[in-house]
Amino acid sequence: MGPEKLRKTCLLIGGIASCAMSAFHFVLPHVFGWARFVDDIPPPIRWGLFSINVFFSSLLLWGGLITIITTLKDKDSGLLSYFIFSGMGIFWIINASYQVLYPFPVATIRWVLLGFGISVALLYIVGVLLSFGQRSPKRRVMV
Repeated sequence: MGPEKLRKTCLLIGGIASCAMSAFHFVLPHVFGWARFVDDIPPPIRWGLFSINVFFSSLLLWGGLITIITTLKDKDSGLLSYFIFSGMGIFWIINASYQVLYPFPVATIRWVLLGFGISVALLYIVGVLLSFGQRSPKRRVMV
């Protein structure tokens, strides 16, 4: 597989994985039954808990979709593409780092989530590095 095909494959898989995690986060409160645990907290905090999850899920979905769209339309990564791919890569690096510092409290899920975060971070890192490698210095500043 050539570098361009590898770049696109990594970024497409990274975008799809981001969208999948977003979809999971939209239903996460129902999967783990959050409602039964938040009855005793003040209503504004309860609202904040659920709203932050929806806002996060929406942003992650958007990041995944924009990664997919940009990768499919992109033959020669411009500055905007670098910002999109780098931003998503940084998100996943922070995600994995947070999980190392503050592991998920359920052991079996902990390792799945950490492996997922590291894997998606690596996909974006490879995609970004290959994007830099494909461009001539003169065109690198173009959007």
